[in-house]
Amino acid sequence: MAIVLNEGEKKLNWFPVVVGAFSLAFVGVAVYFLFLAPTPFIERIVPVGTEPVAGLIEIADNDPTLLLNDQVFLSLRQYIPNPDVGALGKPNPFLAF
Repeated sequence: MAIVLNEGEKKLNWFPVVVGAFSLAFVGVAVYFLFLAPTPFIERIVPVGTEPVAGLIEIADNDPTLLLNDQVFLSLRQYIPNPDVGALGKPNPFLAF
């Protein structure tokens, strides 16, 4: 007479399945919003332009004294003094020998 043992049912561990699905969904949403999404609404209302910034860069590159000698720049008050360099590093401990 033979003894018959039934094998237990293999249970599926759902934790790795849920973590994998969440990771895949996160990567998919990130790729969509970074590379495939249409232009955001605010950029359609107020387009981003670089003309004013380019003009300021050209002025600063050509002659910085225009900015440094400007009456508005000179009228600004300095609230924080310039930092002092002070002593740099530690003294050499091997000088005494």
